[in-house]
Amino acid sequence: ARRSFDDRFTNGDQFDVVDRLAERIGWLLLDDWGPVSRSGIRLRDRTPSRSSRPAIQHYYEAFEQVDPADIAAAADHLAPVSSEDPVGLAALSDATTVSWLLGVELGSEARDRAEELALRAVALAPKLVEAHLALGYAHFTKSRSTLMEREFDVALGLGPPSPNTLHCVAIMYALDGSWERGEVAARQAVEKNPDLPRYWHMVPCIAALHRGEFEQAYVESVQIGDTIGFVGPALRLASAHPLGLASSEDAKQFGDLTPEAGVQSVEDTVARPFHDPVIRDLVMQAVDATGIS
Repeated sequence: ARRSFDDRFTNGDQFDVVDRLAERIGWLLLDDWGPVSRSGIRLRDRTPSRSSRPAIQHYYEAFEQVDPADIAAAADHLAPVSSEDPVGLAALSDATTVSWLLGVELGSEARDRAEELALRAVALAPKLVEAHLALGYAHFTKSRSTLMEREFDVALGLGPPSPNTLHCVAIMYALDGSWERGEVAARQAVEKNPDLPRYWHMVPCIAALHRGEFEQAYVESVQIGDTIGFVGPALRLASAHPLGLASSEDAKQFGDLTPEAGVQSVEDTVARPFHDPVIRDLVMQAVDATGIS
């Protein structure tokens, strides 16, 4: 499609104009599973500033790997440059939420900070998909299912959702207990892009666990691999234990990824991402059977 770009040179800012033009072209060339959702181009004058773009890129690359240490480092990189940048604020909120969910940050202050950052992002850019997703994630950490669903509905209604948006929503629904709804969103994400990251297998794994289809759940859990901190190993233990397939290596990996004894109990750690009591109980049964304290 033909697009126009109308800008003016003022005060010797021709390099900024070239930069903005290059950015527009880059957004148009991105597919829906880019490092930042294509929704960012809709902000026009509120696209990330030149100074914050590398930090946001760093965070989204870390998020794709869902490695706790990388996310923490990316969040530190984001913090100084995101104060008035709605995309940066949303990314920093995401990073704070994930850090809390995976036990990188153990204080409740992290949940409040994630919510505050997301609210600021929404106030600055009410039509930014990532801002509403971030606020939905923050509501999840405080077990506000209705408010979480409201933000996700807004995010999904802002335009044709990308596979990234659909599968993030799907994961949070499944973790919160609405696994049927999560399964629908995950299926839609795969239809749009079959090459989603490994951790989207969380949703079909959780759905299979609910149905008692442990062999299918185990297949899905193996495909999750070692991403998303202890969550992948936890789901693998939950599906392997009823089949008699839980290994000492799985148990060791889970134990190595959970907080140290005395800092937080395994039960509290598991309850952070797994709000669904069925999944939480399956995980804890497997954990107890392997002797992890």
